[in-house]
Amino acid sequence: MRMTVLTASFFSALAVSLLLGQCEASDVYLESGGQVVAEAEAFSRRTDVGSSGWVVRPNENSAVDTANGGSMIANARENAYIQALPNEDDFFAPFLGPSVEYDLDIKTLGTYQLYLRWDGDGFRQPENDSLYADVVQLKDGLDGIADHFQFSGRNSPNDPLNLLPDGDFATTPWDGLGGFEADNAAGTPRGPATWDITSPGLYTLRLGVREDGAAVDAFSFQLANLAPPTGFGPATSAVIPEPSGTAICSLLAFVTSVCRRKRRLT
Repeated sequence: MRMTVLTASFFSALAVSLLLGQCEASDVYLESGGQVVAEAEAFSRRTDVGSSGWVVRPNENSAVDTANGGSMIANARENAYIQALPNEDDFFAPFLGPSVEYDLDIKTLGTYQLYLRWDGDGFRQPENDSLYADVVQLKDGLDGIADHFQFSGRNSPNDPLNLLPDGDFATTPWDGLGGFEADNAAGTPRGPATWDITSPGLYTLRLGVREDGAAVDAFSFQLANLAPPTGFGPATSAVIPEPSGTAICSLLAFVTSVCRRKRRLT
């Protein structure tokens, strides 16, 4: 009798674990009219590295976040944003640091440009002025397709626009320029952060930490021939639940229900 209870418990735990690991759906942003707009804090998934990661402010604020991240950055859409913390001068190479990902369902083909509504708190500048952006599915090694762009150049004197992080997203609300596969202080040479979408499907935009302290409020991934966003920018795109492993999820749900019935009988 005891063996039956243990076996049921084991398979129930296994099923729940697999359900959580493989069946948890995340939102997919729908492209419309050649544009996808998202709030940075509404990501599909994120990955921390050690104690460093993208933190949703103010929702996930801790005493350490408040001390190291500084006061809230002004004029955030929806009064929330993400910031790379704990802002202790950590530095990461491309693809090796903390990241957040956004799933995009794109049907309209063409050259897309990424515009970030981002900044940093000026109290620790210039150590919080750079991040990476890449499209996970679009990689070909050096040159060719942009494996990533570095958004930077906000630390004087390296920044040709002379824009320091100042704790206000509205100062220079949208930045569509990045360094092509760059990893240097100013993210140079800066140019339009563009990728060619040649087939419809699901794409993943990833934002990676280069220097912690940088903050992102929102992004617009849009056809390069569209007008750049201004001010608070356009409304957030519609989302749908992401389908994942429907068959295995149904099977695991059945196993879970059987195990629960066994526990009641024993």
